[in-house]
Amino acid sequence: MQASDRFNINSQLEHLQAKYVGTGHADLNRFEWAVNIQRDSYASYVGHYPLLAYFAIAENESIGRERYNFMQVLLFLFLFLLFLSCWVTRKQFSLIELTEEPISFVMLPLL
Repeated sequence: MQASDRFNINSQLEHLQAKYVGTGHADLNRFEWAVNIQRDSYASYVGHYPLLAYFAIAENESIGRERYNFMQVLLFLFLFLLFLSCWVTRKQFSLIELTEEPISFVMLPLL
């Protein structure tokens, strides 16, 4: 492998990581990466109706109840990552600051 190929691969990887948040970055540890995958999975479950219906049938629950349960997990993961980032940066965690800033994920309407 030539030096130009390595540079090209690294620049492509950096471009991919800048474009898509889910691909991670150099400072992302294994735990944060796993939490991101879990958050993305639950968001996909809520957003895709056939998958949500499949889980509802498998767990013998209504579709609305499954959506509610998945949204609860999403909210927990969001608050956990927020608390973790505040703890790492030693910033004071306050719910007042949380309400002043827009929430970064989209809450899907219940159907």
